[in-house]
Amino acid sequence: MLFRVLELRHLPRAHSVPTLTICQKLKAAVHWLNEWIESCADHYAAAKLYETLSRLSDAELAHRGLSRETLAHDLIRKCEQRPANTSGSGQ
Repeated sequence: MLFRVLELRHLPRAHSVPTLTICQKLKAAVHWLNEWIESCADHYAAAKLYETLSRLSDAELAHRGLSRETLAHDLIRKCEQRPANTSGSGQ
């Protein structure tokens, strides 16, 4: 076991990840939080739209190109296809 530990010390080190400054970490956290909030809002809107559309008859859904069997799936897929940067922050 000691021999194995000594072997590992002589291996070349992998490229280390550069350490981030506090400002960079905070900026990344704010960006992540913004994305999470936008995702929650999108999914909430999809849920409200589902509530509205689920009240329609099968004929009314078909007129809109939807079916009751795939309604939830279609709404979630549409929700997840939103543009990557809709916040207008320019990042």
